[in-house]
Amino acid sequence: MFDRMERIYWNTRLDLMGIQHGKTLSLIPPVYFRVNNGGIISLGDNVSLNTNTTISAANHGTIQISNNVSIGQNTVIRASNHNYESGNGHIPGSIVVEDEVWIGANCVILPRVRIGKGAVIGAGSIVTKDIPSNVVAVGNPCKPIKEIERTSAVFEKEWKDQIGEDAVIPTTEERESCQTHS
Repeated sequence: MFDRMERIYWNTRLDLMGIQHGKTLSLIPPVYFRVNNGGIISLGDNVSLNTNTTISAANHGTIQISNNVSIGQNTVIRASNHNYESGNGHIPGSIVVEDEVWIGANCVILPRVRIGKGAVIGAGSIVTKDIPSNVVAVGNPCKPIKEIERTSAVFEKEWKDQIGEDAVIPTTEERESCQTHS
């Protein structure tokens, strides 16, 4: 966690770079941000970035990292690629990392990718295509290998967090019935 001076430093630095950020940003320096030529970076609440993470949204690329996301050390997230066909300039893209994603160490996240809510990206993976929600995905190229089952306890906690402590929790049968009819 940050002490007060580090928090002020990083909040000011991100503000000056035009990076939108939520509450409780946790960084283990050095962390590198690159925003230029129309790039956009947005960080949600409770984002954790480990040492040597690089986030680059140069040349009109966009990166949106949502809430409750943890990113391991030496990870590179880059929203534009070199234009290898012409040899000049860059091709912009976008990267969306949805809520509650965990990205392991030494990963590379390339442009035109969406990582779904609750996904876990294994260490050393190279993400070149969309990853669905609630899966463990690994490799080069990164592919889902396992679904993550959400337990009733997790569901009940999320339900109470959203609705309130006095909420009546629907039964498993009621929840499944609603899911099959929607």
